[in-house]
Amino acid sequence: MTSVDQVSGHSAAQTETSNFGQSMARAGAQLVPVTGFDEAVMLVAFGRVDMTGNDFVTFQSFFEQRPDAGIRLLDGPLGEASESAVLMARNQPRLRAAVDQSLNHRMDTGDLRKIYEKYVSTDLTPEP
Repeated sequence: MTSVDQVSGHSAAQTETSNFGQSMARAGAQLVPVTGFDEAVMLVAFGRVDMTGNDFVTFQSFFEQRPDAGIRLLDGPLGEASESAVLMARNQPRLRAAVDQSLNHRMDTGDLRKIYEKYVSTDLTPEP
């Protein structure tokens, strides 16, 4: 396999509640339940399953720690991009405004890009 378009009919190690597992199932993969990413990658590396799906940041971190792992990414996106959120108590308009202001400021100044590049080696700053 070289592309995400080719996952149909192949096995994919995924946690049962994974959004990526749902995307793999929609693409036609046969899911093999696992407890987490480490187990999924181990099954792929040992040839017990064909693949696993997860977010780019997780794979990026894995490859930085294990460049010799002998696995690779398939070309193409797996589903829609996900969004992140800040969880806070309800009825906190001042807190929400302060968080929004801080995030917008960090995006405007390029600080958020620098943080992403430092900790995940890729700029994942959202588009305005």
